[in-house]
Formats: sequence, structure tokens, C-alpha cells
Amino acid sequence: MTSVIMGIVALFALLWIVVDLASGWRKAEGGIGTRAWSAVRGSVTVVWTHAVALSSSLIALVASAADLLGDPGVADAIKSAINPAWVPMITLGIAVLGYAARRRTLTS
Repeated sequence: MTSVIMGIVALFALLWIVVDLASGWRKAEGGIGTRAWSAVRGSVTVVWTHAVALSSSLIALVASAADLLGDPGVADAIKSAINPAWVPMITLGIAVLGYAARRRTLTS
């Protein structure tokens, strides 16, 4: 049951990212670079949060799908690649980089 809930949350996060980026892309005018920068509202912080949310939701979706299909090998492979002891350090790294990116945009 937990796997299903995590999969649904990850799917909604993934859809939110796609819709958000597509909306910004359609509203923008100009070349590819201009439209891409406009899609993320000209913010490195938004790029970073979208990248983290996208990668996290994809990993969660793969793990949930494998669990639902009855293949514990995929979830075990993900768990072996990401040591649970590293999770607090990864979270801290994401927070520090997000803070640094935000400070950069506040001072400019």
C-alpha cells in the first residue's frame, strides 16, 4: 500500500513539473534558449528544484512499478546504489545548494 501511495505522489510530482515547464515554454517567445530560460522563470533555484524533483520522482516511480509488478530486484538495486545512511547527507546537500542558489538570486 505504501508503494502505491509513493507511486501516486511521484506521478503527480512528475506531471506537475512537466505541466509547469510546458506552460512556461508556451508563454515565452524567441529562440530555444530564451524559451527554456523563461520556462524556469529565469531562476537557477527553479532549475535546481525541478531537477531534484524530476530525478526523485523518476526513481520513486521505477521502484513503485517494480514493487507492484513483483520484481524486488529493482528496488534492491536502487537501495544498494543509494545507501540509506547517505540520505541525510544528500538532503543536506540539496538544502545547501538550494540556499546558495537562492542567495545568488537575492543579491543580483
